[in-house]
Amino acid sequence: MKVSVNELTVSYLTSRLTEGKPFAFLRYGNGEWGCILRAAVRTGSGSHTLKPPALRDGLVRGIRRHQGVSNSYYLGMQSLSYLTRVSLLSRIEDWLSKRAPKSVWYGADVLHKASMKTKLNPMIQQLRKMRVVVVGPKWLRKLNEGVFGYVGFVEVPSRDCFYQYKRLKTELISKLDKQTVVVFCAGPPAKMMISEIYEQLGNKHFLIDYGSMWDPYCGKHSRRYHKRITQAVRRGNLKS
Repeated sequence: MKVSVNELTVSYLTSRLTEGKPFAFLRYGNGEWGCILRAAVRTGSGSHTLKPPALRDGLVRGIRRHQGVSNSYYLGMQSLSYLTRVSLLSRIEDWLSKRAPKSVWYGADVLHKASMKTKLNPMIQQLRKMRVVVVGPKWLRKLNEGVFGYVGFVEVPSRDCFYQYKRLKTELISKLDKQTVVVFCAGPPAKMMISEIYEQLGNKHFLIDYGSMWDPYCGKHSRRYHKRITQAVRRGNLKS
């Protein structure tokens, strides 16, 4: 099957936040597919292992459990041109045709592109009004210094956080006593956690996989594209 990627806009996701309509957004990129297809042993950044069979199984369930069109569970696919360049797209399409032919995909980079184009401000403004819990590495604690506040922080190891998966998931669930926006920045394990929490708690919370997007807002440039998040871009996105 040929993968078709549908449009999912940041304005639409922001409107869901504003209207209190929960959703889950999971981003599958070359790291996740490298794990599923057994094509890599670590993510491109080197920060996460892709070896554990349980991680692969969790990523697969995240796709297969929720097939077809959904208005609250969105599967994001990384740029098809990039996946072609790294020789993964044809293998992904073959895998999907056999194991998840009814899966529906949306652009995974919608939030990152909005950040680079200084179009993230409406979402940040809305996050500032909501109950937020962050799941990410220690440097993201700085998000409450002028980006948005949070009521809880689940700190993940900056390397191979999957090995603490059970503890991290238990800690997060303990903080979900009220409707919450969960900001996930935890690599491939984040997709597995989003899928399981969505299944366990139903459509009650906003479960958003932001990947490394917030790093440059906290003084951490962990990806090459972060050089495009200049001081002017940050100011534009963070203005009150």
